[in-house]
Parts: sequence; C-alpha cells; structure tokens
Amino acid sequence: MISRSSCVLCALLLLAMTAPVAVSQRAAGEPCDRACLRGFITSYLDALKTATAAMTTVPERSRLASRDEAIRIAQFYPAGLRAGSFVNVDVPSAAAAYRFENGRLMAGPGCTFMPGCDNIKTQKIPTLRDTTPRLAAVDEDLGIVWFRLDFGAGSTQGTSTKLIVWEAFKVYGGQIHAVEAFMETVPMGAGSGWD
Repeated sequence: MISRSSCVLCALLLLAMTAPVAVSQRAAGEPCDRACLRGFITSYLDALKTATAAMTTVPERSRLASRDEAIRIAQFYPAGLRAGSFVNVDVPSAAAAYRFENGRLMAGPGCTFMPGCDNIKTQKIPTLRDTTPRLAAVDEDLGIVWFRLDFGAGSTQGTSTKLIVWEAFKVYGGQIHAVEAFMETVPMGAGSGWD
C-alpha cells in the first residue's frame, strides 16, 4: 500500500517529469494502491511532453517568498475566481503570467482561446462563488504553491457535476508568474478524500 502523502508526492513527480498525463483528484481518504494512483493519472494529453521553463526555473533566493507569503499570494487566485474578477481582488500577476489548463494555453501572452485571454489578470472569468482551495504542497526552493481547488456549483454545465482542479502557482518577486492546472469533472457530491 502507498500512503496518501506518497500519492501526492507521486503526483508532484509526475508533474515535474510531465509525462503525457493529467493529474486529477481522487477521493482517497485512506492509504491507496494502484486504483488510487489511477485516480491521480489520466492518460489523455499529448500536450504535456516537457516541463515548462517557468515551472522549472529556480528564482534567485532573494526573490523567493517565505512559505507563508507564497501561500498568501497564491490564495489571491481562488479569491478572484470567487469574485469573478482577478482585477477586483488585485491578483498580483506578473505582466507575462500565463495559465495552462490540461496542457493548453488558456491565458497570458500568445493566448488565442478567446478575445482578451492574452492577459491573465484582465481576462473575463466566470464567478465561481463556491471555489474552495486546499493546500496540497509548497516547494519553497522553486517558488511553487500547489492547491487542490473545488470549483463547486456552476463550474460545469448542469447541476450534477463540478470541476476539481489541481493548480500549481509559480510565485516569486511578490507575484504569480505562472499557473498550471489539471482538471476533471466529478459528481457534485464528490468529496476531497481529506474531509
């Protein structure tokens, strides 16, 4: 059996190695086996072949935030989702900040997904009032804060499902420089496995 913390470590390693997988949440409230790991790994993305430069760059030590400060800065993002605006909550985003969702550029310079998506802070976003973050891990040396977000009601079409999202935030220099997210649709009543 593999402990839940080992499952999280495996998921982080998979992110770091960026094999063609997406990390997804599985309600695993106890030690897990292959079925648990399968819940973390969904083999459907060709877009993930190499680690992004933003996530693997080691910022100068003087630009890294303390663990608590990095978490505080990253928490602006889910606050923006709840408010329906990253501008209104003043998410501290770097000018070149971007967001990948399941391996695809969905916000930031070069984004063509929809008009206005070339700026992560000012792009139009839905209001997801029920968004609840749960801290999964922090890498203080790389400046990465990793949350499991439950987007809650209204995050998918219909009322029987919701989005569960693993989001890694690259934080240094007092700003979010990158957001890389892996998400999947789950039944509305699905718990986190940590509750």
